[in-house]
Amino acid sequence: MKVQVAEPRLEQLAVDRGGEREAGMRTFGLRVVLVAALTLASLAGGASSASAAFPGFNGLIAFTRTLDNRSNTEIYTMAPDGSGQTRLTSNPRQDLDPAWSPDGQRIAFTSDREGDTSDIYTMAADGSGLTRLTTNDANDIQPAWSPDGTRIVFLSQRDRFTFEVYAMAADGSGQRRLTTNDAFDRNPVWSPDGTQIAFSSRPFDGKDQIYTIAPDGSGQVRRTNNGASDLQPSWAPGGREIVFTSDRDFDFAANIYSGIYTMAPDGSGQTRRTLDGEAPAWSPDGARIVFEQGTEISTMAPDGSGQIRLTNNEGLDFAPDWQPLARPLATTPVPPSPPPAPGAGTARPPGGGATQVPGNGSAPPGVPVAVFGFSMTRSTFCVGGRCPPSRRGTVLRFGSSVPARAEFLVDRRLTGRRVAGRCRRTTRRNRGSQRCGYYAEAGSFSRAATVGVNSIGFSGRIDGRALRPGIYRLSLTTVDANGIRFAAQRIRFRVSPPTRT
Repeated sequence: MKVQVAEPRLEQLAVDRGGEREAGMRTFGLRVVLVAALTLASLAGGASSASAAFPGFNGLIAFTRTLDNRSNTEIYTMAPDGSGQTRLTSNPRQDLDPAWSPDGQRIAFTSDREGDTSDIYTMAADGSGLTRLTTNDANDIQPAWSPDGTRIVFLSQRDRFTFEVYAMAADGSGQRRLTTNDAFDRNPVWSPDGTQIAFSSRPFDGKDQIYTIAPDGSGQVRRTNNGASDLQPSWAPGGREIVFTSDRDFDFAANIYSGIYTMAPDGSGQTRRTLDGEAPAWSPDGARIVFEQGTEISTMAPDGSGQIRLTNNEGLDFAPDWQPLARPLATTPVPPSPPPAPGAGTARPPGGGATQVPGNGSAPPGVPVAVFGFSMTRSTFCVGGRCPPSRRGTVLRFGSSVPARAEFLVDRRLTGRRVAGRCRRTTRRNRGSQRCGYYAEAGSFSRAATVGVNSIGFSGRIDGRALRPGIYRLSLTTVDANGIRFAAQRIRFRVSPPTRT
């Protein structure tokens, strides 16, 4: 059976809305894989896939464009302001779903250039060095990299009629199935700390919802639960938020079809950011979101403000993904900064003057904030020689735009008692009061930070003392050569007991 990529919007959002179907030809997942018939395409519904945003400086934006009267799709890159649009692929078949590697050097993508089914390929950032990773008679689509660059998660039909989530090594070896659902899975994407894979799943008679699993396929948890379709998840570079697409506010009369939302990784705090967009992907510095807006590509601030359209052509532009870089892109134009969000902190960049810094610690465009994209490769680990290597310690990662001293403060979460509206240490006098949680300092350390992406090994020992099992909060503050302290970023982690023998 010949597999083609249909022009966007073969799957209609109004498919179950009677007379609104024909008029509702609005994009909601700008890529649909056809397998033999449009009926199957509607079920497979491979909406545009976005990757996790790996911490770093903002590089090029890769995207897919339709050509030849929308009968062909090719992969392009452009600068963050939409300039310098460059075609990377060129063949009469379909190339789409670009996903940047965490070092920004390679792009994984989907193509049917060598057969009647789609496979996963990689290429260098300039389109050279093409490598085919999958070779089978089924469709393999929607690749996304792991944060350490050693693995790729993707979708495949090789074992079932439906698409399931698979993972493989970055060279194509060790291909393994992760999900077995009576539904169509799609949009898999790895969390920046490597501990979870988010994806959407749709049963035959239902709507897409967002789930997470562990990298081995275990621990599947549903993160959204409503009567609408929620799909296309993309992790923020620090892993603290997920941005996604939803049609929960569909209003045909108002010409509203799909919007972009954010939520915490556990599904809480779901907040609408824009009513006109889909397929969102974070910038590596966490300060912008690139997304599909109609038939073009735009960017906006994480709160939905400051929207800027980047493309404007006769074809359809879709499936954007932002390149992470270890050094600033020399020609990166900076879009206008949106007004500071309520609750933003204040920091002083070198040279004086107060600059607003988003409360989540990410760097706004064009501002020399010293640190951004704070994350760790393993958020649950154990300490000591009795730990297996796969669970021992972690690596701290963050980007710095100036040379600085990185100061780390570790606080442990303890159980206390609420007294006079505050959580205090448990004593004989208050132990009958309501329980609560608070943080107490467990230690601190500092390291030199260079310009670019920094990686620092953390064994879980501070001044020779091992952290005890429990929940912790790690705060990172940077200090530049002038003694200016920059806004802190915080992440949480867990120290687990070592394996007992």
